Amino acid sequence: MVLDLSSMNFVPNFVSNFEFLHLPLNLLINSAGRFCYERAISEDGMEMTFATNYRGHFLFTKLLLNKMIETAKSTGIQGRIVNVTSNIHSRLSGDVIECLGQISQSNREYDATRAYTVQLAHRLQEMEANVTVNCVHPRVVKTKLNRDREGFVIGAATSCKVAANRSVDNVNGKYFADCND
Repeated sequence: MVLDLSSMNFVPNFVSNFEFLHLPLNLLINSAGRFCYERAISEDGMEMTFATNYRGHFLFTKLLLNKMIETAKSTGIQGRIVNVTSNIHSRLSGDVIECLGQISQSNREYDATRAYTVQLAHRLQEMEANVTVNCVHPRVVKTKLNRDREGFVIGAATSCKVAANRSVDNVNGKYFADCND
């Protein structure tokens, strides 16, 4: 199935088509990413990197959350949401709202995934849902996102660990890098 996370119309259509298949959903890895070297705008008028990497993932997860909770309840298998992010957020300091405002005014990137992950973890706990959410910095993975960068290939071990390793059972709202939290 094709998904365009930059389009706030495409995401709900995708979710509707997925739900029509009546498949279980225990694992959601939000790993799609886009980095624009020049300013680009989505069809919804948002800065493209923000629309794809944050807003699209947020809407996608929100629309699939009930399906994940239902699947975990019916199967007894804990659901896991893994938000793949980057450590670029460590380069930013100051007020989150100020950083968000800078997105539309410059090419400076902001990654709000970590704050979103912690908030979602709290809400899942309040709902007593058998679903966890964590975020990971995968290091550098050879994808089209970094196709202009040669020689940097590390892998996705951290994403795989957080998605499937039993040592991460019931771990919620954490940030992982290099297979550690």
